[in-house]
Amino acid sequence: MIILPIANENIHLIPDTTNLDIIGNVEISYLDSTFRYAVNYFSNAQASSFPTSKPKSIFELNENRFGYVYLDDRNYVGHSIVENRFNNTLYIEDFAIHSDYRGKGYAHKLMDFIISNSKYNGISLEVQNTNVVAFLFYMKYGFCIGGFDTLFYENTVQKGDIAIYLYYSI
Repeated sequence: MIILPIANENIHLIPDTTNLDIIGNVEISYLDSTFRYAVNYFSNAQASSFPTSKPKSIFELNENRFGYVYLDDRNYVGHSIVENRFNNTLYIEDFAIHSDYRGKGYAHKLMDFIISNSKYNGISLEVQNTNVVAFLFYMKYGFCIGGFDTLFYENTVQKGDIAIYLYYSI
């Protein structure tokens, strides 16, 4: 297993879409200056997919927007696209692990790599309330809820979903 910077020789390995099962949704509340959440599980999972933030070419990456690809031999395991933000934090634009490798610790290893190679004070990201598996991974990893937006997906096919903003201090 190896994690490499995205480059011309490996950019083609990143898929255009990521598949996931929608197993429920996360309800967020804010009361007495505290965020709380509850997970509502569906009786049947719903297969879904979403486009990755795969760069169309290596030229879309630079010192402020870069990424990593996680490989097993020459097979794609996962990737992350990150962006340096003005407040000395790293924003995770895209973080995905191939379905064949999920639940085996690879997401944790990729996040460890991002953090250990970061020169920033923190990490932020947005996760959909219907992406329960990702949300629970981030919470278990140590991210905290910083806010949510009920209108973020209003003009998309995900209308009604909620954007949850998560933060991690380094």
